[in-house]
Amino acid sequence: MNTVTIRPSLSKVSLPEDPSRQRQLRKKMDEYLFRLRSPLYDRAETTYKIAVLERLFGEGAVDPATLAAELAADLAQQFDHALFYDAFAVIESYCRDGGDTAIGGTGLPKFG
Repeated sequence: MNTVTIRPSLSKVSLPEDPSRQRQLRKKMDEYLFRLRSPLYDRAETTYKIAVLERLFGEGAVDPATLAAELAADLAQQFDHALFYDAFAVIESYCRDGGDTAIGGTGLPKFG
C-alpha cells in the first residue's frame, strides 16, 4: 500500500498556514497511528510519516536530510533511506498541494 509521489523536491517543507490543511494533516497522523496496529501497512513507512508530521507540528518545518540523519542514528541498520524519502515525499505533497501529486494511497481526509 505504498504511495508514490511525482517529482518530490525533498527540500525543507513547512507546515501549511491554512487551518483546514493543518486539521487534515492532524487527522492523517491519527490514521497513521492507527495503522501501526495493523499488519496491512508497512510499519517502517508509517513510522517515518509520523516522524515527519511530528516534526512539522513541533517545529513548523522539517528538513528531510536532518530528520533522516537523526532517525538513521537512532535506528542504526534498520533505517531505510529510500523508504524514508518516499514517506517524506508523501507528506511534502500533502503540505504543498493537498496530495494532488500523489498517486495511490488514501489521501488527506475530507471534511464536509
